[in-house]
Amino acid sequence: MMTNKIFLNFLMLFLFFFQSNNSFSSRTKVRKIPLEDILTELKVLEQNLQIQYKSTYDKKFTPKPIEIYQKVILKDCHLTLKTYTKEGLIFRDFYDLLKARAFKKIKMLHKTYTIGFGRSSLMKRRMGLHFNSKEKRDAFYPQFKKLSSFCRDKRVRSLFSQKRNRQNKEGEKTVFNGRVPVNHAETAGRVFDDNQDVKIAHLSGEMSFLERHDSIINAKKSILIQSLLFRGDEVGKLLGAKLIQRRQEGLDIRIMVDGLASQIFDNPVVRSHKKNTRILLHNLMAAGIRVYGFSCNFSPFKNEMRGVDLGKLTHRNHDKIWLVDSEIPGEETSVGIMGGINFAAEYFRLEARQEFNWRDHDVAIKGPILKEMRESFFRFFTEKSIRYRTSKYDKKCFNPYDPIKEPNKYHYFKNTKSKPYKEASLKDKILVNLSEIRIKKLIKDRISIYDDPHDYKVPFPNYHNIQRSRYIHARPDEGEDYIIKSYYQLIESAKEEILIANSYFLPSPRLRSLLRNAMRRGVNVTILSNHANAHKMNMINLVGRSYYYNLKKDFPNNLRVLEWVGKKPNEKLPSHTTMHSKYMVIDGEVAILGSHNLDYSSLYNSETAVIFESESAAMELKEYFSKMEKYSLEPSMDTLAYYKKPKGGDLIIFKILKLIEHRL
Repeated sequence: MMTNKIFLNFLMLFLFFFQSNNSFSSRTKVRKIPLEDILTELKVLEQNLQIQYKSTYDKKFTPKPIEIYQKVILKDCHLTLKTYTKEGLIFRDFYDLLKARAFKKIKMLHKTYTIGFGRSSLMKRRMGLHFNSKEKRDAFYPQFKKLSSFCRDKRVRSLFSQKRNRQNKEGEKTVFNGRVPVNHAETAGRVFDDNQDVKIAHLSGEMSFLERHDSIINAKKSILIQSLLFRGDEVGKLLGAKLIQRRQEGLDIRIMVDGLASQIFDNPVVRSHKKNTRILLHNLMAAGIRVYGFSCNFSPFKNEMRGVDLGKLTHRNHDKIWLVDSEIPGEETSVGIMGGINFAAEYFRLEARQEFNWRDHDVAIKGPILKEMRESFFRFFTEKSIRYRTSKYDKKCFNPYDPIKEPNKYHYFKNTKSKPYKEASLKDKILVNLSEIRIKKLIKDRISIYDDPHDYKVPFPNYHNIQRSRYIHARPDEGEDYIIKSYYQLIESAKEEILIANSYFLPSPRLRSLLRNAMRRGVNVTILSNHANAHKMNMINLVGRSYYYNLKKDFPNNLRVLEWVGKKPNEKLPSHTTMHSKYMVIDGEVAILGSHNLDYSSLYNSETAVIFESESAAMELKEYFSKMEKYSLEPSMDTLAYYKKPKGGDLIIFKILKLIEHRL
């Protein structure tokens, strides 16, 4: 039996192609107009339509109506549609009018009168141009329709295609502020200099946990969290309870997680953690903490769908941000934490079984740059309120009452809607208890089981004064590729040394080319990534060896390759499993660190990073890198050669992963 949603999708496709056939006669008329006249009228139309459009996005899926301001930028039949709210730029949509045409969207699907552009606007549910009345929409629609008809004329397409090819070949010129690359795009992040008192401290897993734990207790106004995972293990349940307590005290607490990964990725040790993750997220909602990426009455896959855009399932929210009192960056309690660490015990090295713990890296940030991080968070949070159409379903579990103004209603809702956690099995209870003991010992005495000697005292963060810094949030779905561009620009600027630590190394063609150019200049490059035995997604690391082979063969004296195995040469068993750090240090002076992997997926995931120029902070990061070398091996050329020409099942998987390169 066909559901209403499937029927509406078929209806959309039918109407789209029906209108497409009807537009054939209008294109025939355009062909009779001289090219010079078309270009003249095109220029006038583009100037007239580049105005600000205002509407209210009022849907039953959003908590409340959202005021939207939309700006159209037209140049040579390329339309950029920027959508703003009070938080700033939320969506950036690109439409090539040489191929796409203007059409009216159906009111009953979007509750607005909308002009869409091409199939992606219709099928992928990208933003169209919104109006609150049919009259306003119909006043502009003929002009956009005429514009798209002109643009799709063969003569115009040929002329503008050639012009674009010339512009693409010229490329972009890189501008630096000191050693930090500058990007003037609206959401690319500005450079803060040494007059603005930005400070950064490096954090190990245990240090990152302690900073998060203490910052919850000391927070005065707000706690903003963004993470791929928010697992219901011993770490999640402990910090989740503290977050609920602070929400009861009136703090503004908001969380964003990845809609699929947070509820699908399992814990390798304790089985009950997977079910407890959903219960934890549910209980946070019952306490009045909005969690985007989760819905109490919505399946994870439905939560991710955008029309018929199946490709969206591969575009994850891989960001990792922790902001406390970011609206008052001058206060002692204000801090930002970011890097590679997800909200799960193994990332903090607090899992019960030591060999399952990961090696990861975060930074703590203080200073006015926190305001920029806050603005970026709220842009993303508002985007989720529109994209994740879950508010009407979340009424069953999201607490709408203010804990200070309406305490009775708030507590009644929280107490009746909260759920108890699932008990671990008898076998797993030993592991759960051991993890709890380690967490309590760490909180009370700052004692870690790692490093030499054992019972190592976890140090307090050592903050470095930063000469220049830039925070970057890249959302490829909105045309933002700022992080990978920064990697490229920093590699181009290298003079002596490049250190790369990344959990995956499947470099894009351009990244490989830039590394080759750097080594030709005499730059020494060291790449540290995971050994196949250190990660359950080991095929990615095996494919990475084929890239190592080519680079090592051509530059044997400039390239050093290290593979993380999680143990020192004299140790029998590994003390760690996966290395999850993601950073690069250039010439011991400037570094980039964040959530971005050097593989294909991060080119399509939303990611965060910070670039900082500071000799002392960069040198400390080099020391971390040197410590990690002790837990790594250098593969031989014979080992790498096999993966250049794999056989059997390896060959099939290699070919599949290589095909992905064509997307780049």
